[in-house]
Amino acid sequence: MNLKPTLGRVLIKRCEPETKSGGIIIPETAQEKSAKGQVLAIGGFEKDKEFDIKAGDIAYFAKWGGTEIKDESGEAYIVIKADEILGVERKES
Repeated sequence: MNLKPTLGRVLIKRCEPETKSGGIIIPETAQEKSAKGQVLAIGGFEKDKEFDIKAGDIAYFAKWGGTEIKDESGEAYIVIKADEILGVERKES
């Protein structure tokens, strides 16, 4: 997706929900949405605000936070305010 978020917002691709074994098949419509996703792009911030969020981080947010948008192929993304992100997981390099 070639979308650049506006001031103070973050573009996230939601991680696939973890599947649990046990032999019970849960329809996709009844599965719980994941509350984490990979940060793809970050909009600018006001001069007095700064967030430690970088592209490639895994961001955790409220299950129903942000606004879901879809691209032409039907792939879902979330645009969320940076201050609604609860935490960030960063791979050490």
